[in-house]
Amino acid sequence: MKTGGILALIGGIVSLFACFLLSFYQMGPTTYGWGTGLLLNAGYWIEAATIYGEPLITAGVIVFIIFIFGGVLQIIGVKVRALAIIGAIFAILLAVFFILLLSGALAGWYEIAILGFTFTGPTGSLGPLPLHVALGDFGLGVFVLLAGGVLSLVGGILPRD
Repeated sequence: MKTGGILALIGGIVSLFACFLLSFYQMGPTTYGWGTGLLLNAGYWIEAATIYGEPLITAGVIVFIIFIFGGVLQIIGVKVRALAIIGAIFAILLAVFFILLLSGALAGWYEIAILGFTFTGPTGSLGPLPLHVALGDFGLGVFVLLAGGVLSLVGGILPRD
Protein backbone atom coordinates (compact mmCIF):
# COMPACT_ATOMS: atom_id res chain seq x y z
CA MET A 1 0.00 0.00 0.00
CA LYS A 2 1.41 3.33 -1.06
CA THR A 3 1.36 6.60 0.86
CA GLY A 4 -1.93 7.77 -0.71
CA GLY A 5 -3.74 4.62 0.39
CA ILE A 6 -2.31 4.83 3.88
CA LEU A 7 -3.37 8.47 4.23
CA ALA A 8 -6.87 7.66 2.95
CA LEU A 9 -7.15 4.81 5.48
CA ILE A 10 -5.92 6.95 8.38
CA GLY A 11 -8.18 9.84 7.31
CA GLY A 12 -11.21 7.55 7.17
CA ILE A 13 -10.52 6.08 10.61
CA VAL A 14 -9.97 9.55 12.07
CA SER A 15 -13.20 10.84 10.48
CA LEU A 16 -15.26 7.93 11.81
CA PHE A 17 -13.65 8.38 15.23
CA ALA A 18 -14.60 12.07 15.19
CA CYS A 19 -18.20 11.40 14.13
CA PHE A 20 -19.03 8.55 16.46
CA LEU A 21 -16.83 9.02 19.53
CA LEU A 22 -16.17 12.77 19.84
CA SER A 23 -18.68 15.57 20.28
CA PHE A 24 -19.09 18.55 17.98
CA TYR A 25 -20.63 20.84 20.61
CA GLN A 26 -22.30 20.79 24.03
CA MET A 27 -25.85 22.05 24.59
CA GLY A 28 -26.35 21.23 28.25
CA PRO A 29 -24.67 19.37 31.09
CA THR A 30 -25.30 15.95 29.53
CA THR A 31 -26.41 16.87 26.00
CA TYR A 32 -23.87 16.73 23.21
CA GLY A 33 -24.01 17.02 19.45
CA TRP A 34 -22.37 14.10 17.67
CA GLY A 35 -22.88 11.69 14.81
CA THR A 36 -24.59 8.99 16.85
CA GLY A 37 -27.07 11.58 18.10
CA LEU A 38 -28.04 12.19 14.49
CA LEU A 39 -28.55 8.48 13.91
CA LEU A 40 -30.65 8.23 17.07
CA ASN A 41 -32.87 11.15 16.01
CA ALA A 42 -33.12 10.40 12.28
CA GLY A 43 -36.30 8.36 12.65
CA TYR A 44 -38.02 11.13 14.60
CA TRP A 45 -37.09 13.74 12.01
CA ILE A 46 -38.25 11.62 9.09
CA GLU A 47 -41.51 10.79 10.87
CA ALA A 48 -42.16 14.47 11.64
CA ALA A 49 -41.40 15.41 8.04
CA THR A 50 -43.87 12.80 6.82
CA ILE A 51 -46.59 13.96 9.22
CA TYR A 52 -46.19 17.65 8.33
CA GLY A 53 -45.57 17.04 4.64
CA GLU A 54 -42.06 18.52 4.54
CA PRO A 55 -39.89 16.38 2.24
CA LEU A 56 -37.04 18.88 2.54
CA ILE A 57 -36.47 17.84 6.16
CA THR A 58 -36.22 14.19 5.12
CA ALA A 59 -33.76 15.12 2.39
CA GLY A 60 -31.69 17.13 4.88
CA VAL A 61 -31.49 14.23 7.33
CA ILE A 62 -30.47 11.86 4.55
CA VAL A 63 -27.76 14.27 3.40
CA PHE A 64 -26.43 14.60 6.96
CA ILE A 65 -26.34 10.80 7.30
CA ILE A 66 -24.39 10.51 4.05
CA PHE A 67 -21.97 13.16 5.30
CA ILE A 68 -21.55 11.33 8.63
CA PHE A 69 -20.62 8.12 6.82
CA GLY A 70 -18.07 9.91 4.63
CA GLY A 71 -15.39 8.12 6.67
CA VAL A 72 -16.53 4.80 5.23
CA LEU A 73 -16.07 6.20 1.73
CA GLN A 74 -12.59 7.35 2.74
CA ILE A 75 -11.67 3.85 3.90
CA ILE A 76 -13.01 2.36 0.66
CA GLY A 77 -10.89 5.02 -1.04
CA VAL A 78 -7.80 2.99 -0.20
CA LYS A 79 -8.59 1.08 -3.41
CA VAL A 80 -10.62 3.67 -5.34
CA ARG A 81 -9.13 7.17 -5.32
CA ALA A 82 -12.36 8.90 -6.31
CA LEU A 83 -14.17 7.58 -3.24
CA ALA A 84 -11.38 8.83 -0.99
CA ILE A 85 -11.75 12.30 -2.47
CA ILE A 86 -15.57 12.25 -2.26
CA GLY A 87 -15.51 11.04 1.36
CA ALA A 88 -12.91 13.65 2.23
CA ILE A 89 -15.02 16.40 0.72
CA PHE A 90 -18.01 15.17 2.76
CA ALA A 91 -15.99 15.28 5.99
CA ILE A 92 -14.50 18.69 5.23
CA LEU A 93 -17.90 20.17 4.32
CA LEU A 94 -19.49 18.82 7.50
CA ALA A 95 -16.66 20.23 9.64
CA VAL A 96 -16.80 23.62 7.90
CA PHE A 97 -20.58 23.63 8.33
CA PHE A 98 -20.19 23.17 12.08
CA ILE A 99 -17.44 25.79 12.29
CA LEU A 100 -19.65 28.32 10.51
CA LEU A 101 -22.73 27.35 12.51
CA LEU A 102 -21.07 27.45 15.92
CA SER A 103 -19.13 30.64 15.22
CA GLY A 104 -22.35 32.48 14.39
CA ALA A 105 -21.66 33.01 10.70
CA LEU A 106 -24.85 31.07 9.86
CA ALA A 107 -27.43 32.73 12.06
CA GLY A 108 -31.15 32.16 11.87
CA TRP A 109 -34.06 30.16 13.22
CA TYR A 110 -32.75 26.96 11.68
CA GLU A 111 -29.56 27.21 13.77
CA ILE A 112 -31.48 26.28 16.90
CA ALA A 113 -33.25 23.43 15.11
CA ILE A 114 -30.05 21.97 13.72
CA LEU A 115 -28.02 22.29 16.90
CA GLY A 116 -30.79 21.54 19.33
CA PHE A 117 -32.48 18.59 17.76
CA THR A 118 -30.61 17.05 14.88
CA PHE A 119 -27.28 16.02 16.35
CA THR A 120 -28.03 15.83 20.07
CA GLY A 121 -28.69 12.52 21.67
CA PRO A 122 -29.06 10.97 25.09
CA THR A 123 -25.80 9.72 26.52
CA GLY A 124 -26.99 7.78 29.58
CA SER A 125 -27.58 4.51 27.75
CA LEU A 126 -24.33 4.82 25.83
CA GLY A 127 -22.10 5.22 28.87
CA PRO A 128 -19.50 8.00 28.89
CA LEU A 129 -19.79 8.64 25.15
CA PRO A 130 -19.31 11.03 23.47
CA LEU A 131 -15.93 12.21 24.58
CA HIS A 132 -16.16 15.97 24.95
CA VAL A 133 -13.17 18.27 24.93
CA ALA A 134 -14.32 21.88 24.79
CA LEU A 135 -12.39 24.25 22.57
CA GLY A 136 -14.37 27.43 23.06
CA ASP A 137 -17.82 26.92 21.53
CA PHE A 138 -16.60 23.92 19.59
CA GLY A 139 -15.95 20.34 20.55
CA LEU A 140 -12.77 18.57 19.57
CA GLY A 141 -14.75 16.41 17.13
CA VAL A 142 -15.13 19.28 14.65
CA PHE A 143 -11.40 19.76 14.27
CA VAL A 144 -10.60 16.03 14.27
CA LEU A 145 -13.20 15.57 11.53
CA LEU A 146 -11.60 18.36 9.52
CA ALA A 147 -8.15 16.82 9.99
CA GLY A 148 -9.41 13.39 8.87
CA GLY A 149 -10.97 14.90 5.78
CA VAL A 150 -7.79 16.76 4.87
CA LEU A 151 -5.67 13.62 5.38
CA SER A 152 -7.96 11.60 3.14
CA LEU A 153 -8.10 14.36 0.53
CA VAL A 154 -4.31 14.42 0.34
CA GLY A 155 -4.29 10.63 0.21
CA GLY A 156 -6.80 10.64 -2.63
CA ILE A 157 -4.84 13.19 -4.61
CA LEU A 158 -1.46 11.45 -4.26
CA PRO A 159 -0.64 9.06 -7.10
CA ARG A 160 -1.00 5.31 -6.59
CA ASP A 161 1.67 3.43 -8.48
